[in-house]
Amino acid sequence: MRREVAVLPLLGGEIAVDWVPTDFLRFRSGYSYLKMDLHLDPSATAASFSEGAENASPRNRVFLRSMLQLAHDVEVDTTLRWVDNLMINGTKVNSYFTGDLRLGWRPIDGLEISLVGRDLFQPKHLEFGESALASGAASAVQRSVFLKVTWEQ
Repeated sequence: MRREVAVLPLLGGEIAVDWVPTDFLRFRSGYSYLKMDLHLDPSATAASFSEGAENASPRNRVFLRSMLQLAHDVEVDTTLRWVDNLMINGTKVNSYFTGDLRLGWRPIDGLEISLVGRDLFQPKHLEFGESALASGAASAVQRSVFLKVTWEQ
């Protein structure tokens, strides 16, 4: 009996940098690189992964985040991110640059009220999901704005 085996040589890495210039301002940035060279082990009888799976993850990703603590328990967080293009089962997902914004207020201990905007730079864009390799599909992510209330005891 032969087993399906995939050889997964990976080359990659990630770097992240935090900078805290003051008690109320913090920056976080990061870059990740991933190169996959997928092929079947000669003893495999069938494909263990979908065709083109090595292009289903972006090769480069970059992000920059700022976290600002204002007076009266108000926080403003911004995130900018760029994700490289990729291909999922013949569907090209173009690289994209987008940003998120969060305005949070903690009026009392345990309660946070936040206004959040995600993917604000365009109405929608294609993006890979957590299960892109398994499902073989890209999904359209739309710009969103919402109010979030969190209560912790």
